[in-house]
Amino acid sequence: MSWRHGVQGHPLLMVRAALRWFATLAVLVLFSAVGAFCLELLVPGDPAATLLASQLGRQPTPEQLAAKRAELGLDHPFLIRLWHWLAGAWHGNFGRSWATPGNVGALIWPRIAATARLGFVALTVALVLALAGGIGAALFRERLLDRVLRLLAAVLACVPAFVLGVLVIQFVIVREGIGRVLADGSFQAALLPGTLLGVAIASGWIRPVRAIALDVLSSGTVRTARARGATWPVIVQAHVLRTVLVEFLPFVAIGVGSILGATVVVEVVFSWPGVGAFAADAALHRDMPVLAAFVLLSVIAFRLGKDSMRAVGWMLDPRRRSRAA
Repeated sequence: MSWRHGVQGHPLLMVRAALRWFATLAVLVLFSAVGAFCLELLVPGDPAATLLASQLGRQPTPEQLAAKRAELGLDHPFLIRLWHWLAGAWHGNFGRSWATPGNVGALIWPRIAATARLGFVALTVALVLALAGGIGAALFRERLLDRVLRLLAAVLACVPAFVLGVLVIQFVIVREGIGRVLADGSFQAALLPGTLLGVAIASGWIRPVRAIALDVLSSGTVRTARARGATWPVIVQAHVLRTVLVEFLPFVAIGVGSILGATVVVEVVFSWPGVGAFAADAALHRDMPVLAAFVLLSVIAFRLGKDSMRAVGWMLDPRRRSRAA
């Protein structure tokens, strides 16, 4: 009876969990969308007057101001504009840009692909460096390699990303001729800025990887494996690496979710045609529709990235699957 209940109840629990996840995501997106649109209230003065003054070089006439407000949709009450924006955002339409001619959705979607390529390279490099550096430091605990890796990680974590970017541009691109200053958004062009961002991310990941690896290496399972004659490469592959991947996934989830915000500085320094640089330029020009779309997409990316890594951890860890069953 209990076996039948478990077999039949498991799909029901999965459906309930999926519905709960979709409901939570819907509420999060709704509140994030409202909050993102309300950023417009933080802009001092009349946005239409500010934009016209920057374009004309003088104060606009009342007729020009009224026409601009109608063009931007600012002549409607705030709640009406909020409702229209939410309805458009549901279909991927975030309104018209205040500074760049065109629809925000048409301007931002191609840049998301470029940012995704840069983020993929960065996260791949960061994960490889963090696993190699953290596990290597744990294997050589309190020896020269361990101290050098921890010192290097601490130094890189303290150096701002834009400083590293300027140094790379000066000494690698300009002097050595490796890479390009003006990137085109391709995977090949993403190798240099992606590696730089990956190194910056890995500097904060090495210490937790080292701590997890030390716990595994001091466990009874590893001591038993060593007593039976297992070599260190076999132990690392069979015990350390798998456990580190499972326990380290929460850090990776945060990195995957926050990649849109993490790439902003690198995109600006390397003139990368991504959504981060586009959002930074929109902030300079007070282009609130672009910033609202960027904030909303960042929240969605963070939640989806975090939950996807939790799903990967559920698949890698048999203990979680057994509890779910």
